[in-house]
Amino acid sequence: MTLYARNIIQSRSHRRVQPCRRKTTNGQLPHPQQPGNSQQPAPNPQPNPTPTPNPQPQPADQDKKYDVGPPDASEILELINYARSKENLKPLEMYEPLNQTAQLMANDMKENNYFSHYRPGTTTPYGLLKVMSVCRAPAENQVQTSPPNLHTSRVAFNAWMQSSPHRQSIMSSTYTLTGFGIAGNKIVEHFC
Repeated sequence: MTLYARNIIQSRSHRRVQPCRRKTTNGQLPHPQQPGNSQQPAPNPQPNPTPTPNPQPQPADQDKKYDVGPPDASEILELINYARSKENLKPLEMYEPLNQTAQLMANDMKENNYFSHYRPGTTTPYGLLKVMSVCRAPAENQVQTSPPNLHTSRVAFNAWMQSSPHRQSIMSSTYTLTGFGIAGNKIVEHFC
């Protein structure tokens, strides 16, 4: 990132050197050197072309990466942080303890064949109880995708962004850390 900024600064300060022709003492422009003269004409310096930095590709430019399954935690985080950057929010950071709690929740849903914030037969949000050992005010997003065509990182991200409560968690400036768990078609995100 620093190199990229340095290149921009250098390219803005680059001055193009224009060759100039001086007038002789009689006010006339000198004639170009003729072949056979002992003096060679001064070479016409060509300025080096200003390098143009390659812009970093945005997620919208990489459709295939996000539209090929299975879902990937790093890809989902890239999409989330791209959306947050559009709103001038700081990016979320992947936090391993949250990856662990989210994975526990995703595994439990898959193994016990349910899709809910609550474990079957309980009224307690199982995943959030696990997260509370990591942070005080956690949040949890879940999505269940449909393999094979709808089992991608973008499908999971879009499902959350189209749901007001899920979008609020993703776009909240309160949260700075996140973690993901993926088990089969169950995807869980924990926030802290």
